[in-house]
Amino acid sequence: CRACNAILTYNSKRSGTSSLQQHVDFGCSCPAGAASQRQMLVSEYLLKPVTSVPATVKSQLSDKCVEFCFWDIRPFHMVAEKGFIDLAQELINVGASHGHVPSESVLPDPTTISWKCKVIAAMKRQDVVREISRNMSDIILTITCHYITPDFKLKNRLLIMFPHEEAKTGDKIQRELQQQLVSVLGFDAAVMNKFVWVTDQGSNIIAALVPYCHLDCQDHVYNTVFKH
Repeated sequence: CRACNAILTYNSKRSGTSSLQQHVDFGCSCPAGAASQRQMLVSEYLLKPVTSVPATVKSQLSDKCVEFCFWDIRPFHMVAEKGFIDLAQELINVGASHGHVPSESVLPDPTTISWKCKVIAAMKRQDVVREISRNMSDIILTITCHYITPDFKLKNRLLIMFPHEEAKTGDKIQRELQQQLVSVLGFDAAVMNKFVWVTDQGSNIIAALVPYCHLDCQDHVYNTVFKH
């Protein structure tokens, strides 16, 4: 043993290295010395993740936040917004990866941000167009509900959205509405007589709701007037 200089026997067929380990754990007179001789683990070479900083550092950051809000005339709650937090985290990541660098060499020019904003906006619009185009062939019916509670609070609820694969005739739309309200949502079958249905002026929708109380949506009416 390199710690206590004891002579130990090793038999690969009987005990292997277990006797050596038992000596280190229980018989060695210099366990601290033995521990100092061991090889370091890989994990000990790695930095442990930092989840907090000293109070003095937080105080300095608070001062910088005050200066930021003061010089740039920004609201105090801006430092709690997601965009600012994401930016701060990215700057911390840059410092952790590349060391101490001047902020001017990291932050982009305002014109670069303006150009990048247009590029990202164009990409997002293309994604939306592609998504809508993929679903253009699908007919989606949506039921929303607007009601007033006994304490006079207006509630708006999206009840259900469902594809309607059949032809959009009045009879088929009426049958689909009844199935969704009763079978899927669990309403009583007579509930359709208790609703005031507000829709656009599509002839098939109007035909589907002939037996029930129906009103034309004023937004759609105004849109029709303005188009003509």
